[in-house]
Amino acid sequence: ADMDEFDVFMPRSAADFAREIVATNMLPFFFLPLIITIFCADFGNGTYRNTLSYETNRTKVYLSKLILSVCGCVFLTLVSLLLSILIGGIAFGFGGLTPAFFLQILVSTLLLLPIQLAIIGFGHCLVAFTKKSSMTIAIYLIALMLLTSLIQMLTMIPSLQWLSLLDWNMVGKLMISYWTLPFSDILIAVVSGLAIAAGTTVLGVTHYRKADMA
Repeated sequence: ADMDEFDVFMPRSAADFAREIVATNMLPFFFLPLIITIFCADFGNGTYRNTLSYETNRTKVYLSKLILSVCGCVFLTLVSLLLSILIGGIAFGFGGLTPAFFLQILVSTLLLLPIQLAIIGFGHCLVAFTKKSSMTIAIYLIALMLLTSLIQMLTMIPSLQWLSLLDWNMVGKLMISYWTLPFSDILIAVVSGLAIAAGTTVLGVTHYRKADMA
């Protein structure tokens, strides 16, 4: 009976498995080593001096690193999708891979992209302030966990349930079924992600330009 009950939650095909992977939205935790490698490693290895001696425009340096991280984010997203389809196909069969499935995954991924940009922007902003990988890792992970915990508590209040759209760890479960959401909810998730991405980028660039790099 326990096995039958568990079987209800098991994916039935590669398509189901890929949807589950997108819904869990685990990529933010993989963005951290990406940010550390691209931006924070310069401070840890002292190579930022070479970078800034070659390119004195700090805004250009910051934005180039940020764009590289965004490209890495897109690459990881594509790899994650391909691997989820491959692993799901091997484990559960290559069923459900219809045009409708690929359209659903494409739209869901595009809707999650602003949230991912916000996370990348937040990570780079942290590095600009801390200049240390250990502190960046600690604050990044604590912030993700605290954000989820705080939002889960606040959404227990009926009038604040919309805050679940701001939960970077749980928003994937909503975006994978985007057609069931009111347009206003989708707009809140997308606009808030873009706003946080823009705000953290401006803050990070401003501090990076003025910070003492000695």
